Amino acid sequence: MNRSRSLLRCLQMTEINRKKIGRSVGVALPPKSKSAVPHPASAQLEQENKQRRAPSQPPTAKNAASVTQITRRFQGISIQRNNYATSSKSEPPASKTVPPKNFSDIAQLILNKSVSNVVAVVGAGISTPSGIPDFRTPGSGLYSKLKAYSIPYPEAIFDIDFFRHSPKPFFHLAKELYPGNFRPNLIHYFLRLLHDHGVLRRVYTQNIDGLELQAGVPEHKLVEAHGHFRSASCIRCKRKQRPDQVRAAILADKIPRCEHCKSGVVKPDIVFFGEDLPDGFNEHEVDVPKADMLIVMGTSLQVEPFAGIVRWANPSCPRILINRTAVGPFEHRRRQLDAVFEGDLLSNVTQLVASLGWTAKVDGFLAADKARGPTPLPIPAAPVAVRTKSTRPVARATSTRPVRPPSPSNESSSSASPSSSSLSSSSDESRS
Repeated sequence: MNRSRSLLRCLQMTEINRKKIGRSVGVALPPKSKSAVPHPASAQLEQENKQRRAPSQPPTAKNAASVTQITRRFQGISIQRNNYATSSKSEPPASKTVPPKNFSDIAQLILNKSVSNVVAVVGAGISTPSGIPDFRTPGSGLYSKLKAYSIPYPEAIFDIDFFRHSPKPFFHLAKELYPGNFRPNLIHYFLRLLHDHGVLRRVYTQNIDGLELQAGVPEHKLVEAHGHFRSASCIRCKRKQRPDQVRAAILADKIPRCEHCKSGVVKPDIVFFGEDLPDGFNEHEVDVPKADMLIVMGTSLQVEPFAGIVRWANPSCPRILINRTAVGPFEHRRRQLDAVFEGDLLSNVTQLVASLGWTAKVDGFLAADKARGPTPLPIPAAPVAVRTKSTRPVARATSTRPVRPPSPSNESSSSASPSSSSLSSSSDESRS
């Protein structure tokens, strides 16, 4: 039956096309013969065509209800889509984070416990208010006092090869910088209060003055990337020496010698150019990615690998720079959540402490420290234990040594050494 219908439809289309062709060429085609025998299915097909061409009957009550229900359903979907589009345009996502605009915003994040893993990266600028002299100021700078020793360039005093050849310039400088003559300032106590309030994960410092530890930052929360004076070792046999004897020799303008091999020079455990950084420094590869706030203060971010710490922070972590000027990635490659506060470091941190409501506590620390007087260098009873390493293997970092001596014209812009960056060089003075 289906084949018959298909054949009939083909015949009808043929006839229609035949008539169209005749009209287009202006020729009257002869009509079909009336005596032609119709196809058996033609009558039924003609009946079906008449029913299709007939006007539709009015819908029944059941059909009308179905149509109404379907219409309402589509209207509801349309309303929901319009509402979603309107709400998505007017309300930002709840998870979107914006960078802090002022110190009050930073204080709210800390006080509301929105952050609990703060990592601080600090340099020479935080110790300048404590009275530690800079290096390159003409006349009063420590480098000016080293001219009599005919060093090839200022940073050579922290070069391990130069130290082996001529250690006396370093010990002359160490006498000026030895801990015990300086006290922590407001910035150091700000770091201590971050720990007291349970939000500090770690402090990474370039400084060798030990003022963070003296202010009350626990040793397990402190990574002194460029070493310290609390221990000393022989550069020949590598054995640990008694720090009190080393201190006495340095203050007496003597070169300390090893009490074991009797010939090696004893150097405080300060990282020189060309020496490995302490094992604890590698912890930044674990600490900084887990940080929910990174605070950078008083550093020029010029000495590698220390300067690379800030690049380990996740994009979702706000990075706060409090410095005299923008430096490193905060100057040219800022992220969306970076916040930079330029100007005097001590004044800016004082405002942050006030926003946190910690001014009275800091004033109490400073008053007690002043009444106590100079604090002697803490002497460990045993060699300082090395911090536990990360479970994953990491490469041992080495302090980068300058390739050639800087010229006098660009001395102020040259990279500082680990120790010079950990105190107050003119480079840090101008950028931190």
